[in-house]
Amino acid sequence: MEKKITTLQTNMNENEKDRIRWEILDFANSCRNGRKHTKDEFQHIITLNDKYKNLLALTGDKNGVFEMSMILSKNYMLNVKKKMTFYNWR
Repeated sequence: MEKKITTLQTNMNENEKDRIRWEILDFANSCRNGRKHTKDEFQHIITLNDKYKNLLALTGDKNGVFEMSMILSKNYMLNVKKKMTFYNWR
């Protein structure tokens, strides 16, 4: 029974890592394609990145190509902040 629980937890962690990775990669791609985002969307991605790092530490995995997408997203956000061109939902 304990082995089944461990297997389920491992599967849940892997699924969550995949979900987070996809969401951040998709966000980074939309930034590169010129889509404007709100401050809340940027904050959500930063929060997801922290959650992803915690999952990696928990599972003993390493971060690779994914780091570059996060760096690109953060750089894009800094440029947007300088220009103050966040998209405002109204």
